[in-house]
Amino acid sequence: MKNERIDLRPAHLKIVRAILRAHVPECRAWVFGSRATGTAKQMSDLDLAVEKPKPLSLVQLGALAEAFEESELPMKVDVVDLAQASPSFRRIVEEHNRRVQ
Repeated sequence: MKNERIDLRPAHLKIVRAILRAHVPECRAWVFGSRATGTAKQMSDLDLAVEKPKPLSLVQLGALAEAFEESELPMKVDVVDLAQASPSFRRIVEEHNRRVQ
């Protein structure tokens, strides 16, 4: 059984979930990268993969990026739409992730 811990303070995880609920409530979302594998440094970015039945529009991606940028999160947040990702990138996310939403 893999460790389900996400390397984020509880208050920061709460902000991430609130932004996702506000902008893409019907999506599934995962943290991947260093914050999912336990190798993050204090100011490591947060890599998020989101998935909906249809690809996110440019408006949705822009609104998400803006919401994360204007939030109180102390780190940069990178959002990837899995519907638009390559199969090899999807495999990387699927192997090393923690579910957020």
